[in-house]
Amino acid sequence: MAEIERLRYVVTVARAGGISAAARALGVSQPTVSRAVADVERALGAPLFDRRSTGARLVPGAAELLVGIGRIVDGYDELFGTGGSDGPLTIGYAWGGLTPKLERALDAGPSYELRHAVDPVGELVHGRVDRALIRIPSPDVPVPAHTTLLVEESERRVVLVNARHRLADRESVALAELCADSTPVLSEGAGTVPHDLWGAFDGEPVVVPDPLTWLNAIAAVSDRFGVTSVSTAEFHIHPRTVYLQCPDLPPVTVRLLGPAPRLR
Repeated sequence: MAEIERLRYVVTVARAGGISAAARALGVSQPTVSRAVADVERALGAPLFDRRSTGARLVPGAAELLVGIGRIVDGYDELFGTGGSDGPLTIGYAWGGLTPKLERALDAGPSYELRHAVDPVGELVHGRVDRALIRIPSPDVPVPAHTTLLVEESERRVVLVNARHRLADRESVALAELCADSTPVLSEGAGTVPHDLWGAFDGEPVVVPDPLTWLNAIAAVSDRFGVTSVSTAEFHIHPRTVYLQCPDLPPVTVRLLGPAPRLR
């Protein structure tokens, strides 16, 4: 039995008020529930319930533990629940892939697949994917209509320079160094980088419609560069470009969205 199911059984016992009632609610045998509860108590090193013929009651001090366990179970269901759809959980993404933290969380659950989408939010709203993975400039951006925020985290940014750029052999650069005599390329489709590069650039950037054109535009001219999330460096490689660290860049905000709850 998966650990999350053991935790779910514990929560159900607490809510149902007894192991027999929980077994009926879960559609399993009473011994199955009893074993799950015992396994969790063993892992915690402390009892959670006082078992009596009239039911199971929380022991003193266990209520706070149950709140935490309930949050874990609810968070898991929120992250992985697909509303009854068959097959793996589908996650729409436009460019950058999963962050390490998100990948670890998703690997702990049912199977999932990443599905490229020009507009992941639109695909989610219209029911063509189960989740949408997006990157936005900051956490101040409102959550899109008809969606629910499931996970939000910050991700480090890097710069991409042409392989012939004068700074291409460096491991790390400052944004001011690049802006001094180079031309930034921005993707309108990504929309996570301001035209003035947070006040570091006062010229006219090259603006392209989508991330793939962004990559090729930087590869085409020696003095061009771009700013992107660190996951892009793992997903998209071009032989005429080089990714460099840039510590003074602000992070990008990564969000995993689900569909908005349906009104009952």
